[in-house]
Amino acid sequence: MKKLIVLVAMVAFQLSVQAGRMFDANQGRFLSRDAQGYVDGMSLYSGYFASWLGVDPMGNCASKCESTEDGTFTIEFNTFIPKTLSGAKTLNQWFPGPGFNNVDTWVDEAGGIDYVMKTDNRGFGGGSSRFKSTSVPIDVNDIGNLEGKGAGLITTTAGISERAYLNKRLAILVFESKTAKATQKVTVKDISPCQTNITIKASAEYPFNGGGFFAPVIPAVDYDVTFVLTRSEADGKHYGAINGGHDKFPNYEGRIGEKWRYAFTTTYSTGLSTIYALNSNVAFTTPKGRILGE
Repeated sequence: MKKLIVLVAMVAFQLSVQAGRMFDANQGRFLSRDAQGYVDGMSLYSGYFASWLGVDPMGNCASKCESTEDGTFTIEFNTFIPKTLSGAKTLNQWFPGPGFNNVDTWVDEAGGIDYVMKTDNRGFGGGSSRFKSTSVPIDVNDIGNLEGKGAGLITTTAGISERAYLNKRLAILVFESKTAKATQKVTVKDISPCQTNITIKASAEYPFNGGGFFAPVIPAVDYDVTFVLTRSEADGKHYGAINGGHDKFPNYEGRIGEKWRYAFTTTYSTGLSTIYALNSNVAFTTPKGRILGE
């Protein structure tokens, strides 16, 4: 019975017998002095095989990526309709002259002959978005240990979509406003003590889809992206990159910390062909960069 208790305790505390001495895999050291003295180095307790080979007898990797930085950061991936889309008509082309505010922020709806969509009235660099995923602040020292903290880490939201069309019979403009339903699946995976991958798979249906002929091809928003967050073994600093894919909804951008890492602009043209173009896919990978500074 005593032998069983000792065995259970050794397994629970990750202790093993190596060369006649008890070895603690958690600390990477022996619990007693080396009977042969300083034959393996200047420490009588160190498990030198752990530091030389990077593993201990329990198969655990010896961590070499000690952090040399402190701070928090957020990540974001979003899509938006930019203020300027070449070749698109605007409300100003329907009704020249005064009477409408920001008429240049309305552009052709994809494939729509008589519909225009309101843009997000911006270019790259953040701002209002049609659809986006953002994180809560992440501590850089949690990189490599984020799996258990994945719940609530990412929130995906859809912005308000507005469109207008000309009722030719009544000769009036009709305005509509809807919010798309957003869905997300987030996977947080600690690849090693030095790396965490956060994958976001998100989508939103076209908010004005009423069915009919265009229902299968009306553009939605779909992206599947992975944020690769690492801590360098060389200098203890933190780095990030983004890879994955998305459809060709007009503009996409991705951010890690204060730095925008990714920017995409589709080739937009009027007419039915635009619908099919927006539903095609783009794959990308960004270079690795510092999270807390360049």
